[in-house]
Amino acid sequence: MARTTVGVIDSVGELFNGQGDIIIFDKPVDYSAATLVTLANPKSLGDIKLDSTTWSGDDPTVNIIKNEQGETVVTTVESGTFGFEFTAMSTSAAMLAKLMGGISLSPTFTADTLIAPGSTVTGFGTNPTIIECPIMIANSTLDKSIIFPYAEIVSNLSIEDKIYCIKCKVTAKNINTAALKTVMIVKGGIGYPA
Repeated sequence: MARTTVGVIDSVGELFNGQGDIIIFDKPVDYSAATLVTLANPKSLGDIKLDSTTWSGDDPTVNIIKNEQGETVVTTVESGTFGFEFTAMSTSAAMLAKLMGGISLSPTFTADTLIAPGSTVTGFGTNPTIIECPIMIANSTLDKSIIFPYAEIVSNLSIEDKIYCIKCKVTAKNINTAALKTVMIVKGGIGYPA
């Protein structure tokens, strides 16, 4: 049936398709003065395991309160949450430091020790594996992004398909300034800094 008597919001829908990159930023010193332009030190998280990026926000809920006759008297509503999960495949010292609170250790290995001289060691598990920082997902064509400017990222070591990885769960935290909102969709390409 042709839409002749009512308008449409958009004549051609704009889709957010695929996942081309996940990028994190340094946490702003002062969120009240932060803008998307001032988000600093963007870093790609590199290889993300295929099909591991999933939306994990909670759906909104409606609680219907009825009287003794079964009639709806009032409803209470709880808003949903915004979040996603992904599995980063790299377990480099830099990735462990950023996502797992890892620290570099400096044991002295010698020729008569089990571990070879010159080996590097990153320790984790004693610091919280929770960080707060802006994070964005770019679509597969890198011309749209979803940004959580104030996100909580909780990480843990995981094994998937015999590969040790870093499993991350991201939750958008509430922010409402003139320049930043809890979730933001940006339509425009990503210009990776040189």
